[in-house]
Amino acid sequence: MTTEDFVTFPTARLLKEKGFNTPVTCYYNADGTSMRSEPEYNWNVGPFFSKPTLQTACKWLREEKKYFIDIHNWSGEGYTYEFVDLRNIHHLPSNNCCRPLPTYEEACEEAIKYCLERLV
Repeated sequence: MTTEDFVTFPTARLLKEKGFNTPVTCYYNADGTSMRSEPEYNWNVGPFFSKPTLQTACKWLREEKKYFIDIHNWSGEGYTYEFVDLRNIHHLPSNNCCRPLPTYEEACEEAIKYCLERLV
């Protein structure tokens, strides 16, 4: 059984602040409770926050903001990330280079948040 991994509420708030407007089927209420809807809709209106999957958020950063998130397995000890600025194919440093995270999903979430706070 596959499960989808979604951004956290704090990251959803940052995405809204930075202009994320991709239709999704999940959203957060203003109090952080998670809801689901059909069909897809841009929930970043009023007191709501779109709740995209980690993959959807990464794709939006890549296609709209031109930042590619590259997740690495650090010698089997965890995952790290770095960024590529696609406007000039330049690797950007992150503060994660020496601190591996236990799962790919945790590294992805942290990388999205870092990118939104410091690069976008």
